[in-house]
Amino acid sequence: MAKLQIVTYGCPVLHRVAEPIGEDLGRVAGLASDMLDTVKAASGIGLAAPQVGYSVRMVIVDLSPIDSAIKPLVLLDPVILEKQEEETALEGCLSVPDIETEVKRAKRVVVRCKRGDGKSVEFKAENLFARVIQHELDHLDGKLIIDYQNFLQKNLSRLKLKFSSAIKNEAHAT
Repeated sequence: MAKLQIVTYGCPVLHRVAEPIGEDLGRVAGLASDMLDTVKAASGIGLAAPQVGYSVRMVIVDLSPIDSAIKPLVLLDPVILEKQEEETALEGCLSVPDIETEVKRAKRVVVRCKRGDGKSVEFKAENLFARVIQHELDHLDGKLIIDYQNFLQKNLSRLKLKFSSAIKNEAHAT
């Protein structure tokens, strides 16, 4: 188990469609555990494989910081089958640090995915659980929260990210 580096806006892997895992689950066996360590260390509630540099269709949803009774989930090759009712809420992202934006998402979704043992499952998710799943699946399709912003907001976010990155790089150089 290891904490992985979270890649940030501008990294090419974040902007591509991730590859299906398919039947070869062995190639991602340790990745799920490392991703769980990473999302916990970052105090996040969700993480997609592209966010740690792997272009595969896998996400972690960990709502345990909000409710300790909820166990973290690993979703392999997830697909949303159904969406119901929409709501807009503020979202942040580990790969787009210091940026928050309003995103309209379905309140309820039906998801099909594979578990770690390769068996296919379907389940319903609602509210925050549904929002996190949709956010993470966006990552699998190369979409980030700033892609929901209008032209002006997106340009301001890009400037903020460049400025923030320059300050961090300067701090590391000293």
